[in-house]
Amino acid sequence: MKIIISVLLIMCFLLGCEKRMTGLKPGTLKEMLSLAWEDYKKSYIKPDGRVVRPLDGGDTVSEGQAYAMLLAVWMDDRPVFERGLEWSKRHLSREKEKGDHLLAWHWSEGGVTDWNSASDADLDYALSLLLAYRRWGEEAYKKWAIEVMESILAEETMPDMKGNLYLLPGTWGRLDNGAFVTNPSYYSPAWYRLFFSLTGDKRWMNLLEGAYQVIEKVSMRLGKEPGVGLIPDWCIVKPNLDTAPADGMSSRYGWDAIRVVWRLGIDWTWFKEERARRYLGVVLKKFYEKEWWRRGGKVYIEYHYQGSPYKEYESPASYLAAAFTAFVGEDKDLMGEFLHKAYEFGVIGEDGLLFEKRKDYYSDSLSLLFLTLLAEAAISF
Repeated sequence: MKIIISVLLIMCFLLGCEKRMTGLKPGTLKEMLSLAWEDYKKSYIKPDGRVVRPLDGGDTVSEGQAYAMLLAVWMDDRPVFERGLEWSKRHLSREKEKGDHLLAWHWSEGGVTDWNSASDADLDYALSLLLAYRRWGEEAYKKWAIEVMESILAEETMPDMKGNLYLLPGTWGRLDNGAFVTNPSYYSPAWYRLFFSLTGDKRWMNLLEGAYQVIEKVSMRLGKEPGVGLIPDWCIVKPNLDTAPADGMSSRYGWDAIRVVWRLGIDWTWFKEERARRYLGVVLKKFYEKEWWRRGGKVYIEYHYQGSPYKEYESPASYLAAAFTAFVGEDKDLMGEFLHKAYEFGVIGEDGLLFEKRKDYYSDSLSLLFLTLLAEAAISF
């Protein structure tokens, strides 16, 4: 799955949006991914492989390590991948402390501050190892990937009475009477398919079915609130699959939930999953299109569950996510509008492209993930 750097340039010519992108020099789009990756490495990845969050005191989370490793494989940057892997194994591995192959989610000031795991990071960690094995042929990567996969199934999932399996947010989240706390933006159906193809363990396909069931349910209703198609950052799922807000946690379609576009987008791009196409290209595309016209050509990064803006904060990531829903919905004109807005909010020049001017780890990570998603999808445009 090689990233083709020129693909977004080709895509924008096909969309007819190149002429409207004022301020962009010739060749800028062709260099977009490589510029963004180089800027991301310079801004967030230390020479030893640790990924930092500058606006959070320079700490490190397993999510960031997994993002960097996964992006390094996509960008064919083996040195960065190996440094990230070694730092993660040395500093975040739970093997000695907890006896599994998951990662501790938080590290700060020289050591782990919380040994709980985060299942999204562990899934991305396993996928990066599997894809690294496929790209570079190192057998050790496959072995480590399988070990992480086994720990995810053992420690971070919960079965129901019907045989379906559901992803927990980590080694925690189980509640009384069969209910559980979950974060739908952690659900990674394409990952599950690849893990099943490697291991033959049918639990991965059960996890896939559980993911789409929860996403369909929670996009329609959260407790007593009817939905408009948005996914909450966090929720509680009951044994009958009814959902409810999780006390003390965000029910917004926010910085977490927007990653559903990336995760389901990969399932549609690689495997043409109809449920992903319907949700992204019909439900979310409709929401973003309405917002575009309602807000005078703006979409925001965070919305309340019922669709009103939480904060009027725009980000390159919000427009790239919206652009992908328009891509899936086969609306080239709308996609061009969203891409154009993404460029307006990005940093263009030596310091990178399509990133926040204030070095925001969250926004920049999402922007780069959405860029790789757009590039993956546009290969067959």
